[in-house]
Amino acid sequence: MRSWHVLLRPLDIVVLAALVALPVSYGVMPGLTGPFFITILSAASLIVLMMNQSSDRSVAPGLYPVAISLGFYLLIQGYLGTSHSLEQSLSIAAAILYFLALKRYFNQKRRGLISLAILGGGWIAAMSYLAAGFLNSSFDLRSLVLTNKNILALHAVLLAPSALTEYVRSQNGKKRWFYMLIGLTLAAVISTTKSTGAWLALLGSIAVFGWNNRVRPAFFIAGILVLLLKIGQHPVSVTDRLHWLRAALNIWIDHPIFGAAGLGGFPALYPAYKGLGASINSNLSHNLYMEVLSWWGLTGGVLAILFIFLVARSFNAKPPWIFCATMAIAAISGFYESALLLLPNIIMLMAFIAAQMPIKEEIYTGSLKQRSSFFGVWALGVWTLAASLPLTLGRYYLVKGDLLSRIPDASAGRVTQKFLTKASRWDYKNPVVWHDLSRAQHAGADRQALRLARTLVAQKKACSLEPYRKGHWAHLARLYDYSDLP
Repeated sequence: MRSWHVLLRPLDIVVLAALVALPVSYGVMPGLTGPFFITILSAASLIVLMMNQSSDRSVAPGLYPVAISLGFYLLIQGYLGTSHSLEQSLSIAAAILYFLALKRYFNQKRRGLISLAILGGGWIAAMSYLAAGFLNSSFDLRSLVLTNKNILALHAVLLAPSALTEYVRSQNGKKRWFYMLIGLTLAAVISTTKSTGAWLALLGSIAVFGWNNRVRPAFFIAGILVLLLKIGQHPVSVTDRLHWLRAALNIWIDHPIFGAAGLGGFPALYPAYKGLGASINSNLSHNLYMEVLSWWGLTGGVLAILFIFLVARSFNAKPPWIFCATMAIAAISGFYESALLLLPNIIMLMAFIAAQMPIKEEIYTGSLKQRSSFFGVWALGVWTLAASLPLTLGRYYLVKGDLLSRIPDASAGRVTQKFLTKASRWDYKNPVVWHDLSRAQHAGADRQALRLARTLVAQKKACSLEPYRKGHWAHLARLYDYSDLP
């Protein structure tokens, strides 16, 4: 049995490093780390494309055209909407690009490195979360791991079949202990987070793909009991999800073909569709299927389903248990959570699919198929990278401006305005940037006409990007009152 370090190449570290680093660092500054990792993944994918121009490792006819079409569709929709729409579209487009790059780079014998990187990143994130729980601090260190315990629980439960399968397959004693440690750590995270969505997905997956037909009904009943227990203990959580689901459904009904991503997506339109009974606002509908339909409409939903169908069709026989179980977890969790679309989870899932798909290497040097597929993937990669770079710079200046705004100093206020102005140039479709810039300018403004005019322009821009946010209009009204302008 060859050791892991013998299989590693220098380029492997470049390609797989993000899979290890993303889960544990995404929650540090999610507004910045998300675009930053999209840039890193896009750049790594383009490096792979440059070094593998003449090979196409695939047994799924039509997979490349559908994947490229889906990526371009998401990017177009993202550019039509707000900065949040662009980031959400870029996350999935980068995941598709990364999936295609992994398929080109790793052959059948070396694709186990992808699984190792996925499990390694998930294990580090899980250990970080558990270790933070033992530290007494006024700062919530656990929020640094994927920002939310439900997101981390979904990440862990998606990795559970991989950890179990690798443990069973391993013949080496050290490897078995390693994968057993990963499995126990993931189980501890799933238990301590008490995420209803993760438990429902895990129990439902076992009920569908369990090892014994006699025990499957028991897990199905256990899943129902978990849901009933959640309703009994936290009824508000369930009723809020129903309100968010109804809002997403109404958004999709109003925009059935192309969705509302071009208008800002669910976060921008939710205030207009919010019901009277919802206790809190949300940037997610917490239902994967309505999330896709409300954002990208039937067009995006059909392309996504076709992509999954072609992936499943690539298996010559019945897909292996690990693939079926993981996809079942993703599908079942989608009824209760939509966190699968967030960058760490969607990247991990697409890398997992690339590792599990049966592949064969075919050389198409100079053929029309090779040229068209390579050109399409290359164009998708260049566009994704070109879109993520200014977004990363804009978020960088936004974070610096936000940090400086907390310092009660006049000079800090001027520097804050400087950074937010730079952020508005790079991330010009971000309503948060314009709103913060308006507040920063207003804080240091007198009744000078030029200064007030700039403040009003910035706030009007925030209102135009998210017209249903009451806070934006309230601040604009205060500015007019302050300026005595009609």
